[in-house]
Amino acid sequence: MDGYRHCSGMAETMSTLGTIARRLSDEGYEVITTVGELCFEDASVLGVVVEFESVADLLHGWEEKENAFLHKHAKALRRDRRKAWNVYSILLTPEKASAEQVKALVALEENFQLTRKIARAGIATDRDIENALSVLLPIRQRVRLRSENALEELIAARLAALPSDAVQSLLNGAVGEDVADALFRAEESK
Repeated sequence: MDGYRHCSGMAETMSTLGTIARRLSDEGYEVITTVGELCFEDASVLGVVVEFESVADLLHGWEEKENAFLHKHAKALRRDRRKAWNVYSILLTPEKASAEQVKALVALEENFQLTRKIARAGIATDRDIENALSVLLPIRQRVRLRSENALEELIAARLAALPSDAVQSLLNGAVGEDVADALFRAEESK
């Protein structure tokens, strides 16, 4: 991490940080993990991920972690001003937040002093991690595979309230009068 390598410490012990390290590495970030935190970097972004035991710990300890991270990397950030505008503090906890704590986490994310912040509670699954890291990951378009008759199936599903004979008539290319006749027959047979 060119001059940013001072995120040192013992090997990471938390599975959340391990998952995050693998995910960021897969996207081309250089990653160094330590106990309770992870540093990451690419050509334009530098950041730290810190996992706290509780929401209360996060809300009371984030500033100290952010300051320590910035202090470690101040000299290197002054040399590479591009990254100074793209420094992230990602603050996570597995504990679920109360309504009041959610408001505090939102306010924390809106605080752009020193670093951009992502503060999330209830991090328990890979999907939670993916959502928390979304601003750092490439956009993923979810593609839904459709059958050859997808359009017909979609139209049939939307027309499900109509009698099946009328829908089938419409799908077979019938003219308006034939569809109307099918609707009329269905109404008479009730």
